[in-house]
Amino acid sequence: MRQLILLAALPLAACGFAGNDGSGRAQSSGERAVRDFAATDFTRVLLRGSDDVTVAIGDGFKVHAEGPAEEIAELRIEVVDGELRIASDHDRSWSWGSREGVRVQVTMPRVEGASISGSGDMDVARAEGDFAGSVSGSGNLVIHAIDAQTVSLAISGSGDIEADGTAQSLDASVDGSGDIDAEGLTVTQASVSVSGSGDISATVNGNASVSIVGSGDVDLGGDANCTISKSGSGDVSCG
Repeated sequence: MRQLILLAALPLAACGFAGNDGSGRAQSSGERAVRDFAATDFTRVLLRGSDDVTVAIGDGFKVHAEGPAEEIAELRIEVVDGELRIASDHDRSWSWGSREGVRVQVTMPRVEGASISGSGDMDVARAEGDFAGSVSGSGNLVIHAIDAQTVSLAISGSGDIEADGTAQSLDASVDGSGDIDAEGLTVTQASVSVSGSGDISATVNGNASVSIVGSGDVDLGGDANCTISKSGSGDVSCG
């Protein structure tokens, strides 16, 4: 089900930095603005474009945006099938000049997935249960304090993923030049594949299957028992 949030957004300052006087209206004083969106009932976050997103864990749902007023006006927020989608009309159109970008702060009770399509960055404070993270493009995804059963991390492009915490199993793949830095993520088993020049690192205390096609390297730590399939110049480091 598609839940449109655009009409439910709290009013935007025409120009200027927004404060909040308790009325729910943005207050202006300059060329910046803030805006809150009434988005609920999502467990995943998708960022499309060049804005930056931080995801925090809390009791309820909140989506708060800050940035240049004209860029806030172009921000598009919607919930589709349990996924919060963040995009901008600016990223869909041809335009001259640079863009400062908007910072979006998301609060949600539970994070099951985080994805980036574009050049924006996302920082996730904590993930529990099963978690899937992906980057398509040049954006960077950071996931802190993972406590999960299964973790899936995938890159297609030049963006990077950084993850730390613990999990039972890890499925990690890179197709391109991006890197997955999960040395701070400790798992008991893993399946890892690299196609291209990107690298993958993790800490595996058990069995791991590794496939490399290209020049990318894989480092799973000294306690990993690896089964390796390799075609190319990439190196594998296991126990």
